[in-house]
Amino acid sequence: RSVIRPSPADGRPIYDRPSTYDVILTNTGQGSSDTFSISADKIWDTRAGIFDFSLAYTLMDAEDVNPSQSSTVSSNFGRPATFDRNNRQLSRSDFEIEDRISGTFGWQKNLFGDNITRISGFFEYRTGHPFSYTMRERPFDEAVWGGHSTFARRDSQLLYVPLLNDPNVIFNNSDGSLVNDPALEADFNAFIAAAGLEGFRGQIMPRNHDTTASRSKVDIRISQEIGLSELPGVGEVKAMLFLDIENFGNLLNDDWGRVEQVFFPFNFTAVGEVSWNDASGDGIFGNAGDQYVYGSFGSGFSGGIDPASFFSLQSVYKIQLGIEIRF
Repeated sequence: RSVIRPSPADGRPIYDRPSTYDVILTNTGQGSSDTFSISADKIWDTRAGIFDFSLAYTLMDAEDVNPSQSSTVSSNFGRPATFDRNNRQLSRSDFEIEDRISGTFGWQKNLFGDNITRISGFFEYRTGHPFSYTMRERPFDEAVWGGHSTFARRDSQLLYVPLLNDPNVIFNNSDGSLVNDPALEADFNAFIAAAGLEGFRGQIMPRNHDTTASRSKVDIRISQEIGLSELPGVGEVKAMLFLDIENFGNLLNDDWGRVEQVFFPFNFTAVGEVSWNDASGDGIFGNAGDQYVYGSFGSGFSGGIDPASFFSLQSVYKIQLGIEIRF
């Protein structure tokens, strides 16, 4: 699309507003992923039984221009966080898990004849998922930064963090009102402080700047062989009883083993409604004196917020009891 002018507040481009749109996706020479891994394992055969242990560490550094995680062209173009959809910047990748530590442990011994008793487990620690602070344009048919309304409705514009007493931003939740609301502004400033974004005052937030909480998980299996019989032409038949406990830590404490992250496409909507004060009266944002109007912050802003959502299915413990027949 054609760029009309830059935003007077943060410099991001303002495009014209077409009645239709065409999207062309192509490849880029930018982007990289570097992964470093190291692992070790050991087995001890002792009178008390056979012990085994393994440990691995992985470090990842990944950058991309567009993660391309959606199933349609319009979503791949419109969902990823950016300040300029037509000229995306190389940023930290959605796929980056910076640190991961994993391992296994086990013990086995023939406690009942030649039948193996075994206890084994898997453990993992990984850093959280990257996410972006964004804001959503309203009304959709009068996109603040131009472009088609199909994309304006996405909460994918990277957050501009206003200066204290920023002359380019009005805080107001009331439709049509251009009177600054000091209480709303105070709530927003409390959020900025709690989220650790004070250093970005007067700037656009980088994509995937922040990371949700890390996650740890332990899975355990207890198994016991039981000899059954000898079958002609088959040989010895054994049963194996097993007990699996997935996310064992959550069984002990509801606060352990939890998965908390920002929902796909990993954008946290810091400002739910951005419109503008058309000081010039020409119906196009970007003239001298035009201002952003920030509103619709939702609940929980006073004193800060927790952007991550709780994923119950991945967080709960699971217990499975079963039997296998081996021959």
